[in-house]
Amino acid sequence: MPSKILRSRIVLPLVAPPIENGAVLIKDDTIIEVAPFSSISRNEDQDLIDLGESILLPGLINCHCHLDYTKMAGMIPPLKHFSDWIKAIIAIKASWSYTEFADSWISGARMLERSGVTSVVDIEAVPELLPEVWPATPLRLWSCLELINVRSKTSPATLVSDALSQVATLESSHPNQCGLSPHALYTTTDELRQEALHRARHDQRVLTTHIAESKEESAMYQSATGPLHDWLAPQGNAAHCGEGSPIAILERTGYLNYPILAAHVNNLDAEDASQLASHHASVAHCPRSHAYFNHPHFDWRSLQKAGVNITLGTDSLASVKTKGNTTPRLDMFAEMTCLATSESAPQPIEILRWATINGAKAIFRSNDLGQLKGGFKADLIAIPFNGPITKASEAVVSFDGEVSFSIINGTMIGSLEQQAHLSSNSP
Repeated sequence: MPSKILRSRIVLPLVAPPIENGAVLIKDDTIIEVAPFSSISRNEDQDLIDLGESILLPGLINCHCHLDYTKMAGMIPPLKHFSDWIKAIIAIKASWSYTEFADSWISGARMLERSGVTSVVDIEAVPELLPEVWPATPLRLWSCLELINVRSKTSPATLVSDALSQVATLESSHPNQCGLSPHALYTTTDELRQEALHRARHDQRVLTTHIAESKEESAMYQSATGPLHDWLAPQGNAAHCGEGSPIAILERTGYLNYPILAAHVNNLDAEDASQLASHHASVAHCPRSHAYFNHPHFDWRSLQKAGVNITLGTDSLASVKTKGNTTPRLDMFAEMTCLATSESAPQPIEILRWATINGAKAIFRSNDLGQLKGGFKADLIAIPFNGPITKASEAVVSFDGEVSFSIINGTMIGSLEQQAHLSSNSP
């Protein structure tokens, strides 16, 4: 295939200053050069794609998503207790068919494609879907198999082996990957988490868990009180209740002895941030879900000061507020906007790093994803913009719409290719 030059009025590498009238040279699936258009390497065999008045930047990395639940949007209004929301989603899942889960998954993937996501960490509750849905999207996927065993008589080793055996053939023939997702502290045993950690370390898999998500979870483990405790303890889910913060319990039981991707982390105890940092954990913050549950302010400053790698995710649409008759969509731009407009928000360029560079680090791909840099994978997106270059980061973080151009692994996706102007002449 001929190499491509993508020209844009602004190129936002993130690891270097913005480039006015910039360009990115791509060969096959790899970025070769990022430079001003006037100095980019040129030859007559290249395709020039002029993106015009736009910002060209790395594809967004969604570090926490539940594609299975996309079509649950609006089904659960905000409830008083987090435990009530869990009961509601369990009831919906029990009533859904395979087809409903598949339609929901594919619908979510399409939303992510249109809103600039090129890589996603998806929590997969219905792994039977994967042979059908993986080929249906160009997204880079880390499908993390959900593991729950609080009332299971199957051994942890068998649970993990059975989950991975379901996808072994699929993984061998597809570039996507399967991670492991012991669901939460209150739905898994120490033994299951340790088995998942062992397999993740052996296979170099992403390992992710919901942790410190709500005040109810913190109350359950710190003082053996609250609605979540009162619901789960009679069912035998009372291990470690009253022993300290959820993160401290994970550390004490050895689960942090691997760079986990901790989802949410909305309630920090005094030593939690330093414990996460000392074990090289990443945190996936989901701003709209955070707002839906009315969680306290996300303490990103403490996490960042301790050295924790902070990333962004969309969570599922089952925990995003609806506005009037408008159904929400999975949208990383909306997550960035929600964060940027919150109290004591990070600067726009920092938010962008969470959604790109930091996301790549969380999935062990710092060496080839999340940046516009020679040798990195050709995952890029563009949004329309005709403002000053000094406002480029703010424009991306506040963008409301669909990307005007997207390329994943060197291939332009969907009908977006037709939206780019192909020319053999300099703009």
